[in-house]
Amino acid sequence: MAENILVAGASGTFGKELVKKLMEYGACIRIGVRNLAKLKV
Repeated sequence: MAENILVAGASGTFGKELVKKLMEYGACIRIGVRNLAKLKV
């Protein structure tokens, strides 16, 4: 079973780019955001 990676602040400038890169590598990720409406990945 693959481990999950938690990305807190995934709707921010750095977090968005980090999530994109992790998705490219096929990582299992979980995201944490304060405002779900700002999340556009």
